[in-house]
Amino acid sequence: MNATVIGLDGKKHPRHKTIGDERLRIIGTEHMLFHQGKSVRQIQDILAKGLISRSVGTIHADLTKWQCSQCSGGAYCSPEQHDEIAGGR
Repeated sequence: MNATVIGLDGKKHPRHKTIGDERLRIIGTEHMLFHQGKSVRQIQDILAKGLISRSVGTIHADLTKWQCSQCSGGAYCSPEQHDEIAGGR
């Protein structure tokens, strides 16, 4: 059985579960792109070109809840730090 969810557009979409190494790879890619100066929406577009569907909210949560080596020496990224790098949202 393939579970579906109703999107904001009112259409049914397949539910995607991203776990383990694949999720960590995606989060690492999000952080790399963010630290290259990309906005959250630009990151979403880049990931979509690689057939990875991520919402703006999920990307933002990944950037604020997960660590990366470039974020304050390995500390958690703060929304203020990311807004400063990306020039605000």
